[in-house]
Amino acid sequence: YTNYGGDTYPLVYFVAHIRMRDINAFRTVQSADNRNGAGAIKPWIIARRNKAVLMITGDNLTESDTQYKSILIRDGKVFLDSAKCDIMALYPDMTLRIFSPGEVNASELLMDGVREAFAFAPTYIRGGTLNPEDIDHMGRIGNETNPRTGLGMVEPGHFVAIVADGRQKEYSYGMLLSAFGQLFV
Repeated sequence: YTNYGGDTYPLVYFVAHIRMRDINAFRTVQSADNRNGAGAIKPWIIARRNKAVLMITGDNLTESDTQYKSILIRDGKVFLDSAKCDIMALYPDMTLRIFSPGEVNASELLMDGVREAFAFAPTYIRGGTLNPEDIDHMGRIGNETNPRTGLGMVEPGHFVAIVADGRQKEYSYGMLLSAFGQLFV
């Protein structure tokens, strides 16, 4: 990975093409039974308990940074209904839709059959086009080299997940948001 200054760093990332036949193939789980999913359980144990084919960690649900999050729905349960950032909702027809803050609320999504909604920012690609904004200088996390996780839809039922490891100097440094968006393209 080469940053804006021309320096080169190690980067490790993983790409998974996910093809689902049925919406029930997608499940979210928490690391504990309590409301916010807090708990220190190793990811491989969670994956084994839930018979996961692919497991991605990293959103912390309502554990931290709720002032930056929007609608969070897991398995039909609303954990947060706010309008601070973009929302990605998985629909029963196996499509992903992205909403801007305030465009939709949790009740509307539930009425549409949405059982999973994720808050995130910024949107890297919308309608097949890379975000034209300077996303590397969006507040809080934009201007930092960090681990990154993203999910995108190729077509209904066909998704791509990319996870870039980071904060490990000798193994994988992480990425800026713009570089992660380019990787998705």
